[in-house]
Amino acid sequence: MTDNSSFPQAHPPRRAYSALSAGGSLSRRNFLIGAGGLSATLALAACSTGSANSASTTATNGKPVRGGTLTISFFADLEGAFDPNQVYWIETRSLNRNFADSLTDQDPATGEMVPWLADSWTINSDASEYTFKLRKGVTFSDGSAFNAAAVKTAFDGIVALGALSELGLIYLNGYKSSTVLDDYTVQVNFNGPSAQFLQATSTTTLSILSPATYKKTPAQRAAGDVVGSGLFVLDSFTAGQEVKLSRRADYAWPSPLVKNRGAAYLDGISVDR
Repeated sequence: MTDNSSFPQAHPPRRAYSALSAGGSLSRRNFLIGAGGLSATLALAACSTGSANSASTTATNGKPVRGGTLTISFFADLEGAFDPNQVYWIETRSLNRNFADSLTDQDPATGEMVPWLADSWTINSDASEYTFKLRKGVTFSDGSAFNAAAVKTAFDGIVALGALSELGLIYLNGYKSSTVLDDYTVQVNFNGPSAQFLQATSTTTLSILSPATYKKTPAQRAAGDVVGSGLFVLDSFTAGQEVKLSRRADYAWPSPLVKNRGAAYLDGISVDR
């Protein structure tokens, strides 16, 4: 099977989204693209408790302009955690997406799985073995390289969380091992068929974090001691109070579903209760 294969949805039913404190509605897809495109910026600005002038706007020629910090009042932080590999709530995961990338992405219109941090993949006949060819030139915001060893470390680390990763238990059910075949090729093995795994690699739960992250305790990671490869850097997280994200200037590996191919237009995102 090839990288155009489609598998059943891995997402379990979710509870209703928490109401936005500003009283508006926010498209999940628009926020998940990381505020890197103007459509996401405007959707967020509509729900902002701060000045819309602080967000990127559109110049008279119709092109987006860089700069500004978007301040929003977003969610109640019911879990009090910020590790993408651990959290369940969609509100937290939508913020996680801004600093944590995944191996694949999924086209919301067609359901097709598309490459992201993985350039391509092959799947054996019973979907128990997935081999990913990885994108070169990607780095985490701590300067470490994204490679096959980082993917193995991430999947092993998510499995080691056990019940602390409620969604990870589902997505990696039957996980056996990951094998580094070369610097940019990794094979993920299951004890039996795992038809949901490819789609699961597009989720924030299975996003690949810096190897240094997995040396931290689960509690440290939940408290925001996590590093991703995304277009924003997580500057700070205070449970139940705020999240601060700043633009990563050298970001250059977005999903092909994102129009903006470089750094985010916003300088930062500030989330407050």
